[in-house]
Amino acid sequence: MNTPTCIALIPDGNRRWATKRNLPKIEGHMRGLHNFTTIAEAAFKAGIHHVVLWGASESNLQNREPVEVAYLFALLKDELTRRLEGDEQVRFSLCGAWERYTTDDSLPALVREVESKTAAHTERHLTLLFGYSGITELVEATNRAAHVALPVCRESIEAQLWTRHLPPVDLIVRTGVEHDPHLSDSFLPWQTGNAQLIFSEKTWPDFSTDDLAIALADYDARPRRKGA
Repeated sequence: MNTPTCIALIPDGNRRWATKRNLPKIEGHMRGLHNFTTIAEAAFKAGIHHVVLWGASESNLQNREPVEVAYLFALLKDELTRRLEGDEQVRFSLCGAWERYTTDDSLPALVREVESKTAAHTERHLTLLFGYSGITELVEATNRAAHVALPVCRESIEAQLWTRHLPPVDLIVRTGVEHDPHLSDSFLPWQTGNAQLIFSEKTWPDFSTDDLAIALADYDARPRRKGA
């Protein structure tokens, strides 16, 4: 089977899942986090080395109600603490402009501690995008390259990306797509030029390991020309 090396997940639909069940929106986010752990583990077991999850865009943190944003950060902190105390043999990276949108002074140190603790694991790498915008990533990478007087070229910009550790993305799966299949906020623009796309109508909390297996089988059946 032609298994992707890197899969990126856009887990849309947590709030809609909760609304349809007359539950608070935060319940949808909590179920979404639980499912994220399940799907990531299934992806690693399938032989995928890099799993990327888009936890929140920068516009999410800018525009949603403060109570919802605070809850997203609380879930993030819970997940970081769980990973710090556990031993899943998975390297963890957090990428994005999230620090601009939190007043929790303990969070940056916790992130660094989790990333440091898990850095030696090379077979399985989980990247969480939080407060992420591809446009912001490219602008800031270019500015950093210019600040250290590097020539502005592919290599210098790539070296400054938040996501410079990622290989090219082979497959993007977006859930919760009812009518308008699309990406958002310049999703991983550096790595997704040749990525295959799969859209699921299921909201993220309902997206199962069976759905992931179907997506991987679909990917396996597709020819990949990569611009040739």
